[in-house]
Amino acid sequence: MKPGYAFIGYEKKSGKDTEVYFPLSNLTKHFIALGSSGSGKTVLSKVLIEEIALNSIPSIAIDPQGDIASLAISSSPDEIKKHMLDESILRQFNENTHVTVFTPISTKGVPLCLNPLKMGDFDAPSEEVIPLLQNISRSITRLLGYIPTNDKGKAAEAVLFQIIKDSYDKRANIGTFSDLADMIETMDSSIKEIIEPFISNEKELELLVRKIRFLTVGEKELLFNLGVSPDIDLLLGRTGKGSIRKTQVSVIYLNTLASQEEKEFFVSMLTTRLYQWMLKNPSDTLNCAYLIDEIAPFIPAGSEKPIPKPILKLMFKQARKYGVACIIATQNPGDIDYKAFAQFGSWAIGRLTVKQDQKKVEKALRSISSIDISTMLPKLKPGSFMLFSPDISEKIIELKVRWLYTTHKTLTEEDIKKITSQKTRELYKQFMSKKMPGQGTKKDDANKTKENMTADTSDSWEAEGSGIMQTGQIASEEDSSLGAKEEGGFGTGEDSGLAKPDKQGKERHFMLKVTESRMMEIIQKKRKKHFMIGPYKEDIASFKLALHPLYLLTVSISKNQFLGRTKNMNIQVIADARTGELILCRDENFEKFAEFSRLLDISESEIRILRYLTEKRKKLFTAQIAIKTDISNATVAKSLKFLLKKGLAAFEKTGKETRYYSLLDTRVLRIEQAESQIPELTYKKLQATVQKETIKIKDIERSIKSWFSDTIVVNHELIYLPVYAIRYHGNSGSREIEISGITGKEIPY
Repeated sequence: MKPGYAFIGYEKKSGKDTEVYFPLSNLTKHFIALGSSGSGKTVLSKVLIEEIALNSIPSIAIDPQGDIASLAISSSPDEIKKHMLDESILRQFNENTHVTVFTPISTKGVPLCLNPLKMGDFDAPSEEVIPLLQNISRSITRLLGYIPTNDKGKAAEAVLFQIIKDSYDKRANIGTFSDLADMIETMDSSIKEIIEPFISNEKELELLVRKIRFLTVGEKELLFNLGVSPDIDLLLGRTGKGSIRKTQVSVIYLNTLASQEEKEFFVSMLTTRLYQWMLKNPSDTLNCAYLIDEIAPFIPAGSEKPIPKPILKLMFKQARKYGVACIIATQNPGDIDYKAFAQFGSWAIGRLTVKQDQKKVEKALRSISSIDISTMLPKLKPGSFMLFSPDISEKIIELKVRWLYTTHKTLTEEDIKKITSQKTRELYKQFMSKKMPGQGTKKDDANKTKENMTADTSDSWEAEGSGIMQTGQIASEEDSSLGAKEEGGFGTGEDSGLAKPDKQGKERHFMLKVTESRMMEIIQKKRKKHFMIGPYKEDIASFKLALHPLYLLTVSISKNQFLGRTKNMNIQVIADARTGELILCRDENFEKFAEFSRLLDISESEIRILRYLTEKRKKLFTAQIAIKTDISNATVAKSLKFLLKKGLAAFEKTGKETRYYSLLDTRVLRIEQAESQIPELTYKKLQATVQKETIKIKDIERSIKSWFSDTIVVNHELIYLPVYAIRYHGNSGSREIEISGITGKEIPY
């Protein structure tokens, strides 16, 4: 073994077989294996994955036929000896590599679900975000059965894009397709204005909503909710903080999906997730590999545009800049979009018997080389390739691919059931999707409710069989848990980015004390009636559990004591991160001092002037204010004009003189009023939408320092208040309220 290189086979030189080592660094420029059926292109692709794993680099492999899945079955030592390979390398591969076969909508292997609405934490420039959101919208549109090129398909895509983009901008997780349908039915007027040119009538929206709700039942629901969510860090065996004990190879077995449309959708969404991940994890060296076998149906030539084609083209174009190696294989090069060829720096061309395929390859190679290979291709034997990689060799290398350290066979679903061991199933069980089939929304008397918001993960996924020994199967008890965090194991720490059901989440929040059944009673009581005892005049359009952001501030106050001595004291203050109001907590009930938020958008000199007026509670002349605040007459006059405009001050004319006074609520005089006993905080994971803070902490700190004398903020922490966000809808329009998850009382705004 040669670190940093892949031993892929032999080249005949001077009558002898010489080992060919391919530099792994060159894989970031991508690798394509071409050849007719039986040429050995899939074996070559698997050899690359083996070598990448031997160099401790993880891979994700899309397996449309079952050939890649047999990477999970080790070759025998006798077979290795027979083909002149090193037994120690076989042991190294088996000891240090963990191969997992994931099976969408099936428990034959490790079940894998893919909810396109859950983007997770992601922040990138708009020119990189927009294509991702567009691809998600387009993929969902195609899955719903719309034709993307006609007006109805374009209209549906436009609506979905605006809803998803609005949620992304607000950092609000949509969650489920039921939530998406609800959001379309109750969309904000601002979004309605944007989509209005695309929608001819309300029936189009009703049809779109109905189609979306069909995705919440039957097999489609399994696609989104059954199994492990495809967190890329998990599929790569990383926590985001470093290397792991075993190098992960994740094989996505597509044969468990019933239709080509579902396979295309899955490939599109998984590629979108990987693209999103690589933008957050750039690397100058090889970061990971992404293999797609038999890629032709996913990125065909011509005008045909299956769901994954746009994102695959984007991935091939951009991935090299982020250290992601794309490896693809196909037996029909004439069927692949010609623009994709240009993104691949290394070509392994096996036997091609169809002249059209030969001409396609020749045309593509002619743009980068003058070498004529037309006479060579029909003569190649299985396992032999013409390797063309200008960065490592100016000439074509006649390559004979080495034998595999694993078995090469096509696996059925039953085979995968046998090779997926009990330990592997237990390994991934803790990462199963929290929302399993049967936990969708129900509609009862026009009230839409979410069930089992904080229910435990379903245990319906039972381990089935252990069968054949899996490559890299965990042999010790200490390795049987993905929760191990020491030495860079499969940790699920705070920064891992992996879901950790019923354990600690990353948001520190107050304890949720109001049960859902109790909350439903409160929500019903809040519905407006025509008369005090008459029928309701509004329906519950939606309700969801949310985490409302707050700033927990540690404030230092200086107090003058006898003989000029100063005593410092620290107290805790809460500020609303969405409204800017100061909060006092008495007996776990939150009271807001709303007037403080009016100080956030005025200058320090304006705050000083307003504070002086508020403290004196008198009507004062401009000159008096200037002297006492040590601010010039001109600045005071200008500031007073602004405070009048903001409604924070008023004036009274006395002859030719004008006197000013404060209109600010005088309750906000002393920050000690906000000192209180903070209720218990926890990291307990909640199935809740995390609301994004809209007020900057620096504005809160500046206003506190300016308004309260001898006071500074020495520390701050973002915490959350669990609230139930309810939207009511009636003939007079919609309204929204928030109810505290601690006391069950409506939070005043």
